[in-house]
Amino acid sequence: MPDLITIPGIPELWTHTKGDSRIKIAILDGAADLERACFKGAKITQFKPYWSEDIELNDEYYHYLKLSTDFNQKQKAKKEDPDYDKDEAKKEREAFFKDFPKAIQRRIELSSHATHIASTILGQHGSPVAGIAPNCTAINIPISFAGDFYFLCKSYPCY
Repeated sequence: MPDLITIPGIPELWTHTKGDSRIKIAILDGAADLERACFKGAKITQFKPYWSEDIELNDEYYHYLKLSTDFNQKQKAKKEDPDYDKDEAKKEREAFFKDFPKAIQRRIELSSHATHIASTILGQHGSPVAGIAPNCTAINIPISFAGDFYFLCKSYPCY
């Protein structure tokens, strides 16, 4: 993720405000990983909708999550290489995830996306990710856990 401070106008905006706890933001996405360092001190909670199924986070899930995290960190480091080949990286990614259980793979993808979105908004300054409005209050409502086309779109395919 690019550093938000490089976006024109953001540093000046932050001299005036970094958000207000009276502003409430709803993040309807996957289940964000609120244990990340960027959320320490953030005013964010997660609420599981009553209609969603319980999905057990067991040893198998955490095993694949660790593998995925390690792989993604290595891929990120490779992007710094001047000889980085995007097509080759795509092939490596497809080969790596080929044997992952699809439901676990999708859940990891959704959680990663939600974590990215939430950290872009609420990442605490001085942490690995400085968000655009770290002083606001948010609720993360996971509307999908396993790529089930998001519960809000159950009758129609939503992509």
